[in-house]
Amino acid sequence: GSGLSEKFADFKTRYRVILQDGAAPATLLRSDGDFEKMDFLDRMLISTPYQVLPPNPDVLIIGSGGGSDSMVAVRNRASSVQAVELNPATVRVVTEIYPDYIGNIFSHADVNLVLAEGRHFLTLDSNRYDLIQLSGVDTFAAISSGAYALAENYLYTVEAMDDFLGHLKPDGVVSITRPLLYPPRPILRLITMQVEALGKLGVEDFQRHFAVISNGRWADLLCHRSGFRPESFQKLRDWAQEMGMQIVYDPFQPEPSPFSRFILGDEEQRKNFLANYVYDVSPSTDNDPFYFNFHKWSNLRGIFWYQKNPRSSAESVYPGRTKFPIGLSMLFLTLAQAILLSGLFILYPLWKSRETIRATRHKGVFLLYFAALGFGFIFMEIALIQKYAVLLGGPIYSFSITIFSILLFSGIGSFIAKAWRNEPERALGRVLGAIIALSILTAVFVHWGFPFLLGLGQGLRIFAAILTTAPVGLLLGMAFPLGIRMVNATAPELVPWAWGVNACASVIGSVLSILISMHLGFLVVFLLTSAAYSVALLAVRLRAGAA
Repeated sequence: GSGLSEKFADFKTRYRVILQDGAAPATLLRSDGDFEKMDFLDRMLISTPYQVLPPNPDVLIIGSGGGSDSMVAVRNRASSVQAVELNPATVRVVTEIYPDYIGNIFSHADVNLVLAEGRHFLTLDSNRYDLIQLSGVDTFAAISSGAYALAENYLYTVEAMDDFLGHLKPDGVVSITRPLLYPPRPILRLITMQVEALGKLGVEDFQRHFAVISNGRWADLLCHRSGFRPESFQKLRDWAQEMGMQIVYDPFQPEPSPFSRFILGDEEQRKNFLANYVYDVSPSTDNDPFYFNFHKWSNLRGIFWYQKNPRSSAESVYPGRTKFPIGLSMLFLTLAQAILLSGLFILYPLWKSRETIRATRHKGVFLLYFAALGFGFIFMEIALIQKYAVLLGGPIYSFSITIFSILLFSGIGSFIAKAWRNEPERALGRVLGAIIALSILTAVFVHWGFPFLLGLGQGLRIFAAILTTAPVGLLLGMAFPLGIRMVNATAPELVPWAWGVNACASVIGSVLSILISMHLGFLVVFLLTSAAYSVALLAVRLRAGAA
């Protein structure tokens, strides 16, 4: 398996595998519960951090999977193991279906299994740990299609690294295992994020805070909160030599590599490194959480340079991942597809009946209004779903609660709008002005206000999410029916066009919002919501002036 070094490639043991979406294997190692005699666990890459930890460490495992990490922790005499797993199906497998097969590791006295999302768990946890470990926490199931580059991940952002470091004891370590690819990108991007997070703690010299150890296929990145000590790191060197592991970055004997170039450089040198590096390994943030998108926009011009490490089989394991920005290409193809199909099935049927509106006055202003509403509504909706994921504990909670709140209160807003059925244009000026202001306030709140809510329990967080999205939904629900009444009063033949143009803009905007957020961040998407409704307000003013 990927956890062992090539030195032990012939080693065999019995195991089962949990597959998620047909990929992302999580190993169930067969055990009779006597983890002391499972000495092969010492040869696995996930044993790396224990070489530099104090005796009887307190351990937090994010993404506990089939229990291998917990077995290693118990074998290394951890005094406590907090195992966090997001997928309830995985938890059922290890606690109800195959608990005996894995030696009942999650019934061990020192192991506590929690069903939760990692970031969300940390925001509610006040404990400090010697080790926080994440071993391949995500699924590679979408890689073959290139869609993985479009997937957001809030475990791998600067703010997540702040959370990890903040939950460490002074001599604690964050251990993250990712594939070792060449030229480096998954591990290197994590380092760029951790450098920024360490900088917030007052660290200026980063050399002793990092170590990268590899088994030839995967790498374990260690980030030490206070910096490695020579004597403890020598123990890691001795272990790596015995187990056939490679020390890719040694904090006391750094060799030339992209890792050392970035870590050892000053602020200006690191900035230049990121600008000139073949991949985009700049720090991901909660505002731009697309950690797996390593390609720069300039790479869309075609296949570009890459280098295969002669000592590693990494490129053969992940074919095609380094040569072409498939994810970005798919995004633009999806946008083109949305434009083509929405035009074909929404606008074309309307265009065939264009003679009915040829003489209609102000049709351009009316259609501009509804197009702006379509873009503005979907921009706000998608940005809220994404940003509330951290607060609510993952996309499932965020999607269901945010959509529920927006649809419920926009429906109420649409009902309330009936009060202005006889003077829709007068009401629209106030409603659109309020939406513009509230869009900006919402952007400020989700970007800077969320940290003040992270101390709340889950019930209060759900209540806070509904409470904060209610005013937005209420106002968004008023703009469309008031606009329809405005059109129906002066040009009823335009009503089908209003629906069609609005739907077309919503379809295109759903893809466009992701493209914009990947390039500029979700904060800009919120501000573009305000801009879209400003265009709608301008259209109303033009209509009033022309009348």
